[in-house]
Amino acid sequence: MNWSVVLLLSWLSTVMALYSKKDAVIEISSANWDKEVTQSKHVVIVEFFAPWCGHCKAFAPEYKKAAESLKGLVKVAAVDCDDHRDLCGRYGIKGFPTVKVFGSDKSKPPVDYNGQRKAGDLVDFSVAMITDKFVTQIGTNPNRQDITAFLEKSSSPKVILFNKKYGIPPLFKALAVDFEGKINFGEIKSTEEALVKQFNVDTFPTVLVFKDAEPVKYDGQMKHMGLSDFFKGLVGESADEGADEEKVDLSVPQIQSQEFKKQCIDQTILCIVAFINLEPEFEESVKAQKEAVAMLEGARLKLRSRASSFKIVWVNAMEHGRQLMRDADVSDILPGLLGIHVKRGFYRNFRGAFEQNAIENFISDILLGQGSPNVRLQFDAQLDKPVKDEL
Repeated sequence: MNWSVVLLLSWLSTVMALYSKKDAVIEISSANWDKEVTQSKHVVIVEFFAPWCGHCKAFAPEYKKAAESLKGLVKVAAVDCDDHRDLCGRYGIKGFPTVKVFGSDKSKPPVDYNGQRKAGDLVDFSVAMITDKFVTQIGTNPNRQDITAFLEKSSSPKVILFNKKYGIPPLFKALAVDFEGKINFGEIKSTEEALVKQFNVDTFPTVLVFKDAEPVKYDGQMKHMGLSDFFKGLVGESADEGADEEKVDLSVPQIQSQEFKKQCIDQTILCIVAFINLEPEFEESVKAQKEAVAMLEGARLKLRSRASSFKIVWVNAMEHGRQLMRDADVSDILPGLLGIHVKRGFYRNFRGAFEQNAIENFISDILLGQGSPNVRLQFDAQLDKPVKDEL
């Protein structure tokens, strides 16, 4: 065996593995340079490297770490100067690694990054360059826009962040860039006490969405994936088919009385309860139950972009749920649905044919504050009447 060949191949495999498709680093070539860099609305960090460079190899783990931290905020890219000398020559690259940061305004030249080759330093440097020009600051101060003017300035949906921190969070600025021209973004500081009181905001940060009716509070995770997918639903866009969905559970579990509190009452999100008759000894009943659950699972999958804002459970109405059905005036014609949000103190009944499309519209309308009005929750929500353990 020729060991020199083996060592060469081993060395080449190490070189080629500097960045891979599993990393959050975008591999740049002449073919995708314009799309990923010069035509992007976002801040873009670009590392110009040589695969044989020792400093580049040492820097790669930190660069990958920075890319993971900056997902949804800043694009992180890399150019192999051995393969793409035209790009490296265009930007006068003479040493490796060289890192340049392209701001939101691509008509301006990129900025050289000369800081420490550490993930934290890269992140701090790049997020500071995210533009805030697409976020309107709202308030009573003369330098801020009046709330009425903001809400009336266009027919586009409005999103307002109630924030107690200094400055506008990088995530909110990046989302405003993402949805430029589709959604109007605004920020209200916690010190604007009259506006905070007007919209009944008691925790920070809080995101309110204004579309057709009363403002709707976003109840999902304050992360890029959850917020971005919720906003996509707001403007009628679909979530990316290949997105990770942050490992959201898309299952529709069956629950009984003792599980209702944990699954729905103690949650801070919308809970959709499906009432389905199931008699296991009858084949037709089992088939009908499976078809109903399949429609619920289909609706959950279709609305997966907003899956962190709601959950669906089902109850065998032959055994449980009659107390809740009576209290919420759920029809005896089953299967039926009830949307209940204990934290926000409301519920809404489903009226219509039990079909997947209708179920999707029912859930979407509740999340966006559209459709039939919600009913104020004025009873102690429980599936069944409690059994007294006393004489």
